Amino acid sequence: MRTLLTITLAATCLFATPAAFAENENNETYSYTLDLSAADTAAGAREAYADIRRQAARFCRVHGAPPRDNSRAETACRQRLVAEALAQADREQLHRLHAERQRRRARG
Repeated sequence: MRTLLTITLAATCLFATPAAFAENENNETYSYTLDLSAADTAAGAREAYADIRRQAARFCRVHGAPPRDNSRAETACRQRLVAEALAQADREQLHRLHAERQRRRARG
């Protein structure tokens, strides 16, 4: 049995150059379906977490910027959307993966 969750994220993401961020907010709702059928297993959770991160990156990508641009606004948008998706999915394994990723990032 598949467990599907439609994630709907209301976000303010910024699509402009850094100097113009405050003037060019793009308020949008982004929806996608996340398969959580195996999210209670380590492998399934890794797959679902990767999908959440891909979807956030896709939505938050700054228009006209290289795909791996890490502008502060784009990074903040991705972090916000991942946090919202994790809250909606509400799976312990996903929260563990995210916490571990945050610890690794903090260590540098």
